Formats: sequence, C-alpha cells, structure tokens
Amino acid sequence: VDTFTIVQNPYSRMVSEYYAFVKKKSLLEEWHMEVDDIDDKDFMNKWIVEAAEIAIQKGVCYFGHCIPMEKYVYSDGKKVITHVLKVENLEEEFHDLMEPYNLNVKLEDAKMRKEGALGVEDLSIEAIKKINEWGKGDFGHFEYEMIDPEGGGGAVESKS
Repeated sequence: VDTFTIVQNPYSRMVSEYYAFVKKKSLLEEWHMEVDDIDDKDFMNKWIVEAAEIAIQKGVCYFGHCIPMEKYVYSDGKKVITHVLKVENLEEEFHDLMEPYNLNVKLEDAKMRKEGALGVEDLSIEAIKKINEWGKGDFGHFEYEMIDPEGGGGAVESKS
C-alpha cells in the first residue's frame, strides 16, 4: 500500500501552531494564559519557545500538537510513508503524485492561508534557536533550510 503525508516548514508550522492555540479560548483558560492581542510578537515568541521546549521534553506541546513530522514518516530510521509532499508546493506535488496512479483527482486552492499578522519574519533569535532544536529532524529529512539565528537570517546546513 502506498501512502502519503504532507509536511510543513518547521518555522511556519510553529507560527501556525501558535495561532491554532491562541484562537481557542478553552486552551488559553486551561493553560492559565491571557492574551490581549494574538498578534503580539513578544507573546508569540514566548509561546513558541515554551511549546517547543515542552515538545522536546514530552514529545508534544499540547493535545498531540508540535510532534515533528519525522515521527510520522520514519520508524526506527526507516521511511514508512511512501510519498512526502510539502505544503508550500502542495497543488503541484499533489498533481504529480496523482499522475502515476492514473487518478483524476485535483487539489485546488491549496495555498496556506496566513492565520494572523505575524509570520516567520517575526520570530526572535531565541524562538529560531528553539525551533532549530525541536525541528532538527524535519529540517534534515525534508530538506528545509535551517535559519542561522546568529547570522542575520542566513541558512545553515541541517543534518538529521
């Protein structure tokens, strides 16, 4: 049986995880957090650093979130998912995947929608460092460029 999954750049994924969390009032209440402005850069960076650290220690940050995608794709170092598509190129990669299977399935309007005003460009040096640690395997396995937090946003080579 052939399988596929979709992965996302670890930086944009953590920004998405942040917005998914802060938009659920019940989660904020359960975690005893208050946020006046979900687009507060300092609050987002603090949340991302804490969530990534919790995920590093416990495997998840909250209710099954923040699990590195390599955990789904690899088992004991062996790839168990046949095809890995990147959300950043999803329409094209999905089309290319359907062709060899002779499936006339179209994926339309599969662009990632920005959840809020903040994005990867708003990540602090500390948040970048923590995402690099948390997502190290995803950077390596899925060939995403890791940002050098000390190098003014330049890429560093990532190894899984």
